[in-house]
Amino acid sequence: MHCQLEKKIVHFLPWYSIKNKGGTEIFILDLAKRQKQQGQNVCVLSPGKFESEFYFEGIQIIETNLINTEGDFYQRNGFRRQNNHDNLLRLIKAMNTKIIYFHCFWFYQFQYLKSILEETSIQVIIIPHLSNFLCQKGNLRYKNKVDCDGKATIEKCFKCNNTNFAFSHFYHFLPNKAIDSSLLNSLILNKLNSRAQIEFYVKNFKIFESNRIKISVLSEWYLEILKKNIPNANTELFYNSDNQLISTVNGKHTPRVIKNNIKLLYVGRQTEAKGLLLLINAFKLLNSNKFSLTIIGPFDSGLSLESRDYLNFNITNLGPMRHEEIRTVFETHDCLIVPSIDIEMRPLIIIEGIQSGITIIGSNKGGISDLLKSYKKGVLFEAGNFVELKNTILKEFK
Repeated sequence: MHCQLEKKIVHFLPWYSIKNKGGTEIFILDLAKRQKQQGQNVCVLSPGKFESEFYFEGIQIIETNLINTEGDFYQRNGFRRQNNHDNLLRLIKAMNTKIIYFHCFWFYQFQYLKSILEETSIQVIIIPHLSNFLCQKGNLRYKNKVDCDGKATIEKCFKCNNTNFAFSHFYHFLPNKAIDSSLLNSLILNKLNSRAQIEFYVKNFKIFESNRIKISVLSEWYLEILKKNIPNANTELFYNSDNQLISTVNGKHTPRVIKNNIKLLYVGRQTEAKGLLLLINAFKLLNSNKFSLTIIGPFDSGLSLESRDYLNFNITNLGPMRHEEIRTVFETHDCLIVPSIDIEMRPLIIIEGIQSGITIIGSNKGGISDLLKSYKKGVLFEAGNFVELKNTILKEFK
């Protein structure tokens, strides 16, 4: 089913379903469409519960259960078992792949990458959509308390990652493991093994300096961090076909009309890392009927915001919404707020907000800062400081 005579560009997503259409999925679809318009043979490959092949918005999607999708998170996405690794290699060979894009590359895909370099002549392009390419915890927050400078060292990463959460991540990227997965929650095993696993990954950064690998990054700040760790890697800032760094979607600037009721908007996953609790706390401090807040996005099971006591405030929680509908919401709101606590790479919601012309208030870190510093309606506040966020809102709409 997968064989093609024509050389193919393959976009590989390790765990997402392309039909979910989050920021990463939208980015990949947009890039694949551009490549197809240029005459390239392109498809998206991802693990699936069943073996299927179909077209989604004109792009060929191949979901395969040959990369195991049963069991826990890592088994489900094919990063523990040797046969999964072998099956992926067979698939991309059968598809006559000339270029494979690794989106959201995590360290437990290391063995996949190593085998592709050793057993094929396929060109590899890595596009990190999250900070987990260099940070094994995935948030560039040292001990989840302060922002990390991004330089990965064995000692620092061991101290930061010496937790059950981090160990459960590290365990899965090594190709051969003698420890039974039922022991993952053992703090003793964590301390015994996490250092060796950190050493393995940090010492093997050199593989990314291969002349067959290009790392295409979405933000200037992450390019700087990348160069700290892999100075000789072939790196570039991602530009679209119009030679613009930030634009991957089409849109028009729409003048905003500010009324007495200032409508604030949050769009994204309802998680603490995205700063939603911080925003709600800031909103409560406004203590004014002049403001209302609309929340859009899927609920996070660990946060349970839908049951929190904020209903006495002028807050409306609409839950998840189709991406096509979100752009129309900009037209009825005055300010988009992106209060992320964890570092973001290049949030799609900001790009779309910029193209709508809406005022945007965002955390002064990472890709949010990169995007807003040159946007005339962009305002930054100190990340994690809900009092400053409140003051920034009041100053912007005094």
